[in-house]
Amino acid sequence: MPERTRDDTGFTLTELMVVLLLMGFILAAVFLGIQVIRGSADASQRDAWVASNTVTPLLYIEQRIGQAVTISTSPNSNGTTMQFTSDPNLDGSSEQHNIAVAGGTLTDTVYPLVNGVPTVGAARVSTLLAASTGADYPAIANTTAMPLFTYLAADSTTTVDPSNAKSILVKVWISYKGQTYSDQKQVFLHNRQ
Repeated sequence: MPERTRDDTGFTLTELMVVLLLMGFILAAVFLGIQVIRGSADASQRDAWVASNTVTPLLYIEQRIGQAVTISTSPNSNGTTMQFTSDPNLDGSSEQHNIAVAGGTLTDTVYPLVNGVPTVGAARVSTLLAASTGADYPAIANTTAMPLFTYLAADSTTTVDPSNAKSILVKVWISYKGQTYSDQKQVFLHNRQ
């Protein structure tokens, strides 16, 4: 009978199983690390979108309201519409601004005033934040229940009469991937008569 010789050059089944188990742990750790990095990147992208889409309208509104001479609201506006008169160039040519949310779009409609009367035909509309059709892109949130403008008296308490306001809290609500975020700015009124 031929004699069997033992060849020790290969790996045993136990050694192979241990190596496969260790590789599984390493791959699982790498996969979890990638998921964490992806989640962090998504959060950074969301923060950047929300910031870029709320800061611009807030700064625009702050500049315009800061120059306001008279402020009023439309009837039943629920804080989503504001009308004010300003003289941005200080040349005696006043403008009437109507900042409002309609159909998911935040706009400022500016009417030149001639003898105190708005010139409707010469109106220009600035879109501050447009409604978006894609679910992954930011759009102004439904503001019917969320005020865009809150009027504050000198002691920072809320007032419903814009003529008594010393400052206005402007809050922009935005939807991004099904979640609602907001940013706000307190605007102090300087040119009030």
